Amino acid sequence: MDVLVTSLPLILALLGLPATPPTVPTRQEQPNPADDLVRQLGVFPAALPAGARSDGSIDPIEQRRRELYARIVALRQAALPALIRGLANPDVQVRRNVALFLLVAADRVNTVAPCLPELITALHDSDARVRGLAAQAIGQVASMASSAVAALARLEQSAVVEWGRSGPVAIGASAESVYADFRDRAKLIDLRLEGHLSPALELKLFGAQLIASIIAEIGPSSDGLVVTRIHVLDPSLRTKAGIGVGSTYAELRSAYRIDWVGSGEGSFFARVEELAISFQLDTSGQVPLWSIRDAELVPAGVRIKSMMLTR
Repeated sequence: MDVLVTSLPLILALLGLPATPPTVPTRQEQPNPADDLVRQLGVFPAALPAGARSDGSIDPIEQRRRELYARIVALRQAALPALIRGLANPDVQVRRNVALFLLVAADRVNTVAPCLPELITALHDSDARVRGLAAQAIGQVASMASSAVAALARLEQSAVVEWGRSGPVAIGASAESVYADFRDRAKLIDLRLEGHLSPALELKLFGAQLIASIIAEIGPSSDGLVVTRIHVLDPSLRTKAGIGVGSTYAELRSAYRIDWVGSGEGSFFARVEELAISFQLDTSGQVPLWSIRDAELVPAGVRIKSMMLTR
């Protein structure tokens, strides 16, 4: 641990951050809206499951964890003060789970790096699990600092979701070429849409991610297997107007014309034809969406859960 502490200036230098961390809000100051999300982390076990269920389904608790992680990631820099406060929360389960989140998010340098001083402090936490997770998160960032900065720079240039394309993945692209590009960050899965064999590639922009960035459905064509539809799950992938996972319906409507709303394949969508994108909306709110067919009747605060690109 002493090596990690003394190496902090070097780690920060590799990440392009000042050796003296910027002043952050104290716990006595007005909390930001992310504090409630960070507190909710405390309800989860401070460990990820060793593997998937035998039937391939996702445990409901882990699904809730994934959704909460996505909401925190979607807040971007606005989440940092709450995460920093979370590392000093009196509730040990909150501290453990904040450290676990930062370990999982370690491939997002802009999320974890500003928390490094507090992770260093957490190495002296009274709880062994907090100390262990903090050490792992710091080690992960230190080992990938140089390459991560370069990777994020490349991602920044290709993270736009547009007609027929999400970042590096395009509809019509050869499935073989996409698989080759992502290599160990790609996994062949079966979506079982409507009970039928539905092959797809689960793709991660970075290898240590808990949640896939993109799901690329694949199907036959005259040129072999190609990408037929793209599902965007990563909040960092956004349209040129800044709309993505975590954006509200009001933000979507202010940026684009909604051509129709309706349900399909067990989800509720708002369709923007100019982008050929169906925005999946969160149906867990108090207002039922399934029967709504008028775009003006969808509640403004409903959030986008994913984006489905078609032709």
